[in-house]
Amino acid sequence: MSRKVLATISLVIEAGCAKPSPPVGPALGGHGLNILSFCKEFNARTAEIKQNVPVPVKLTAFTDKSFEWSFSSPPASFLLLKAAGISSGSSKPGHARSGTISLKHLYEIAKVKKSEKGNEFVPLQSICSSIIGSSKSMGLFITTWGGRCVFKTMLLFCSLRRQHLKKRSCRLLQFLHEHHAPVNGHVVRF
Repeated sequence: MSRKVLATISLVIEAGCAKPSPPVGPALGGHGLNILSFCKEFNARTAEIKQNVPVPVKLTAFTDKSFEWSFSSPPASFLLLKAAGISSGSSKPGHARSGTISLKHLYEIAKVKKSEKGNEFVPLQSICSSIIGSSKSMGLFITTWGGRCVFKTMLLFCSLRRQHLKKRSCRLLQFLHEHHAPVNGHVVRF
């Protein structure tokens, strides 16, 4: 016999810091769920994560007052801010820079996001493009290890690769893709 779903609750809670106070208490108490058991279980499962890291939680409440929950990796915006070493993004993105982030950091954040449930079959290139958009909206400047801007170059190579896959006529990109040839002194992998 399957249980009937009463509600689906989405919360963002700091790792290891779940307490019966808001936002956890009102969200779970409103559906008659055991708040203390959730807090203890959440704190135990997130004990190995650094404290004060926001963790998105998806909780499914059933009509028999039981619940199931799962958590995922921190939001990309939090990871970008930590990688850039700043506390907040730009108040005027596109006009004022709030910080810089390297392509290596961007790639590592994309690998973390790819490991989430539901992203197993999403190409890493798509996840990188999404994170590039997030960083631009936060006013972050993306650089290679040498300090050059990589955003326009990466978009150019991504669009050329798409054309290559459609037309099969761009032999240079095929060569770069197969041999991971360096471009401007840095290895470009697709």
